[in-house]
Amino acid sequence: MKKIILAVLFTVLSQQNLLLSQNEIQLTLSVAEEIFLKNNLKLIAERYSIDMAQANVIQARLFENPELNFEQNIYSRADGEFFDFKSPNVIQFEQLFFLAGKRKKLIALEKLNVEIAQLEFQELLRTLRNALRENFIEFYYQKKSIAIYNKGIDELKKLIEVYDEQYAKGNVSLMENARLKALLFGLQSEKFEIEKEIIELQKELNLLLNQQEQTMNNPQLETNAIRQFAFNENTYNLLKRELTNTPLLQMAQKQIEAEEANLRLQKSLRIPDLTVGVAYEREGELRPENVGLYFNIPIPFFNRNQGEIKVAEAQLNQNRTLHQQQEKESLNELYAAYSKANEALKFYQSYDKGLENDFERLIEGIVSSFERRTISMLEFIDYYETYKEIMLQLQEIEKETILSIEAINFVLGKNYFRIVE
Repeated sequence: MKKIILAVLFTVLSQQNLLLSQNEIQLTLSVAEEIFLKNNLKLIAERYSIDMAQANVIQARLFENPELNFEQNIYSRADGEFFDFKSPNVIQFEQLFFLAGKRKKLIALEKLNVEIAQLEFQELLRTLRNALRENFIEFYYQKKSIAIYNKGIDELKKLIEVYDEQYAKGNVSLMENARLKALLFGLQSEKFEIEKEIIELQKELNLLLNQQEQTMNNPQLETNAIRQFAFNENTYNLLKRELTNTPLLQMAQKQIEAEEANLRLQKSLRIPDLTVGVAYEREGELRPENVGLYFNIPIPFFNRNQGEIKVAEAQLNQNRTLHQQQEKESLNELYAAYSKANEALKFYQSYDKGLENDFERLIEGIVSSFERRTISMLEFIDYYETYKEIMLQLQEIEKETILSIEAINFVLGKNYFRIVE
């Protein structure tokens, strides 16, 4: 019976482990972007805004429906009858015609609104793609930090096993044994804080990629290109030229064009619209049958749409001012991003690239020396803390350099510099 229970438990655990391994995804940045573009729910929802704007163009193209009116006396006092169709009745057919090119102007305005909706989609894409890339890069380096902590924790656990045995034999002091365990506890606590950050990053990544909440991603990043990357004297001027193509500036320009189109539309509304109709009257007062043609047009004596025209003029001036403000904001953001990236890149490329490998070899020798007791406990702890801090700082410098260059891409609204894959 016990064998059967153990077999069942082994099978269940194996299936759970298989499920976890299937849900863990080795994810590159380019693959993550492909999934994001296809599955992100905010992008899918925003595409419907474009569909709605295009539908408004279709609606603006439509003519007004004609109207048919029928008038019939339902009760004749003279005859005492209901619905006497021999009594007088009137049939009217009329059609409204827009004058002053209102329909054409409305279509032009709605077409501009389609372009604005498309640019709003591009702006949302710019923001979400930047969030994805920042999240992915941060996720990758937090995983690398965990690897550094795991290496130290594994080494300390081995040392503590040896020291526990030696302490039991009386060969080492309680202080030495406790100090190693305190160092281990400190590392595990720091690792725990990073793991909590990783959980948050995993949650955000799953939302951006529209993945199941249990999905575990293992980000993979190729960073070799950053070693050879460099700005030149003309880089900033080239970036300034690209700035005019950003979704925000294009949208600000389209808003001006839309307000100009709206102003033209509002001015055309000063001209009243014409209604043309045909009326047929049977058994009228003057003759048995009468067919008449009539025209109906309001007289613009009081309301010439003065208020709406002033509103449109104010909105146009407002959007022109906002466009100037957006130009200045974008230019300042670009300069700040370029300056930070330039400084970060200089610092990143200034230190010895073999420093990481040197410290990896150094810590191995320190652990070996401590096991042979050729260095003291305090020296070992000091060397290890130095190793840990240097390794984490090297990763932080590389990460911040990449993110600073990604910030330029964000301002431009496209992957102008592709330094990681």
